[in-house]
Formats: sequence, structure tokens, C-alpha cells
Amino acid sequence: MYYPAFDYLRFILALTVVAFHADVFSWEHAGNFPVQIFFALSGWLIGGVLLESDRASVPRFYFNRAARIWIPYFSTVLLLILAYMVFTKYITAKWIDFTFYKLTFVYNFFGIRQDTADVQWNGNHLWSICAEEQFYLVAPLLIVFLPIGRSVWFWISLSTIILASPVSDFFGAVSLGVTAAIIQTDHFPDWHLRPWSIAILLLSAALLFISTYVGLIPYLLGSALSAITIVLAAAQPGKKASPAAEFMGGMSYSLYLHHWIGLWLASVLVRRLNIDNLSSQVSAMVISVMIAAALYLLIDRTVRARRKYYFTPARGRFLAFTGYALVTIGTVIGITHQP
Repeated sequence: MYYPAFDYLRFILALTVVAFHADVFSWEHAGNFPVQIFFALSGWLIGGVLLESDRASVPRFYFNRAARIWIPYFSTVLLLILAYMVFTKYITAKWIDFTFYKLTFVYNFFGIRQDTADVQWNGNHLWSICAEEQFYLVAPLLIVFLPIGRSVWFWISLSTIILASPVSDFFGAVSLGVTAAIIQTDHFPDWHLRPWSIAILLLSAALLFISTYVGLIPYLLGSALSAITIVLAAAQPGKKASPAAEFMGGMSYSLYLHHWIGLWLASVLVRRLNIDNLSSQVSAMVISVMIAAALYLLIDRTVRARRKYYFTPARGRFLAFTGYALVTIGTVIGITHQP
């Protein structure tokens, strides 16, 4: 099933993150809120995929996720490493820690809560990719292999626990996305497609966002609830809107990953040309989009077009094992090395 509005939504969300890092927005959560919508989107889409999967198809799921996420992600980490080595004079122990946590997909647990003021090129935004990867590893076990994994009450309970826990920022919105997918698939099919449902969802999203913005609702709770209502309102099946929209949606991941390059190049322009703040902000966003488009064509779209030719169940199982091993190693090292 194809949702044409998701193409526009993905691009707007990624561009909003770029704008926040370019100091366009003053709201402290303006960079995190789009990420929560991304999480809800992943829960809705990946939850829907897994609800239609059996155990035999899980290796293909892991293979596809690794091909889609790992190759662009590790290319970003590699570029960060190269940039750090070229433009700084020395490597700090903190920087090594951060790089290790990114490579093992646990930076969200052991990196972002540390003081990064002394670390350049830290790629702090990659915490969300680590949280996504953890969800991709655990979700098949819960939905496909766990006997109660399709129970809506199990996911409502799990979502409630997560939203009340310290990991709400990482998994609250994504768990609500899975819950919504189960409700849609097993209980009330297409309920969100009716005109009155769309109107209620849009009104709810607006009220939840305003209440969260002004502080009437705690941010982590309000952002997760706002995120899933926005996703459901946009989840209207249809044909592809246009090649341009599909391209924008496709390059959104690359834009999110690599926008630090555009921000850095814009800062160089500011120093060299002494341009004003508005021009630097526009430059950062334009350069980021151009770089993301090039890297999307070079990496993301190429991998997606070729991955079906390289899949075997054995490779899928190997990549799953590799993912679990990386997270396990990172977690053990992170716990044992925390002060």
C-alpha cells in the first residue's frame, strides 16, 4: 500500500530538522518533534509489514532493513570520521567513545546524555537512527514470534509503560505507531480513511501540538500523541503523486543523515564571505538538500534497486545476528564504562 502524502511529510520533517540546526527555529523541541513523527511513521509502516509476515519471511525483513539503513548510515559515520581526522588536530577519548557507540547502534543510550561541547563533528543527530535500528531488531521478535505480539492490548500496555519510562523519547511514538497498525489491521480496518476521521485526527493533532508547545502537556507524551495523529491523518492510500514527490520522500533519509555537511559548508561561507544570518540559513538548507540529493542517487537508490538480487535467507539471518551482536557489544561496553 502506498501513501503519497508520506513523501511530502518525510521531506518536510527532514528539512525542519535542518532548519532547526541552522537556527531558524527558537523552540527547543523543534528538532526533536519531527523525529517523533518519523518514529510514529516507522511504527505504522514497519508494524504493518510485520503483521503480514510469517517466520519464514523474517530474514528478508532483516536483509531489507540492513540494506536500507546500514549502508547510508555507515557512510555518514565514515564521513564524520574522515572530517574529524582532516579538520581537527587530535583525537579525544570522548570522540572515540561516541564513534564506537554509533558503530554499535547504542549512541542514544550512551552518547547523547554526555557533554559534547568539547567534541566537534559528533553527529549527535544519529541517536535517532540507533533507536530505529533497535526497534527493527526487536519488532519481529515481538510481532511475529511472540504469541501475544498481535494483541492490541499488549501494545497498548507496552506503549503506556514506555511513555511513562525514561526511554519514551526513543520508543514512545514508534510503539504507538505499531499499536495503530494493529488496530487498523485486526480491529477497525480503514477507520482513519473516513472524512470525519480525518477531520478529527487533524483537529486532535493541532490541539495536541499547541498544548505540547505551550507546556500544558509534558513534551514527551504530547509529541508522541501528536506524531501518531499526524501520521494517521496522512496515511491515505493512493497512487504516487509525482516523480518529484517520490524523489523528495526518498532523499529525506539522506537529508537527515548528511545535513551536517551543508551546515558546515554554510559556516565556511559565513566566514569567507561575511554574509548575513538569513543568507547563511538559506545557504545551509539549500546546500544540504543538494548534497542529500546527490548521495541519495549515489547510495540509497542504487542499493534499493539492487538489494533484491543479493538476498538469500542465510544472508538475512547473518545480518540479523550481526545487528544483535553490535547492539549487545555496544551495550556491554557502554554499561561497564559508564562513570
